Amino acid sequence: MWGGGAPDNGTIPALFSSISGMPSYNKGEQGFNSRQGIARLVNLLAQGEKMDIVIFYDGVNDVGTSCRAELEVNEHSKTEIMRKRIQEGSLNGSIPCYHVT
Repeated sequence: MWGGGAPDNGTIPALFSSISGMPSYNKGEQGFNSRQGIARLVNLLAQGEKMDIVIFYDGVNDVGTSCRAELEVNEHSKTEIMRKRIQEGSLNGSIPCYHVT
């Protein structure tokens, strides 16, 4: 839970910690959707992080990037842009991108 616009002590993890008395570590990233959050959790566990409780608060970014009538299942709002850039051989105009077929 990134907490964009909120002070550190005003984020949901900080409020949870103050109410529960338990330490809280905010492992969220700005703009992550639920699949990215799960992947981050798996990576943190694989790196040896110990966690007693894990709380996710997801959904807003999923709706904004994936729940659109023009998208297929598992597509993202930037799918067409990325597909076009890959076909053109450049991700941002200055970094070469090689399409392997």
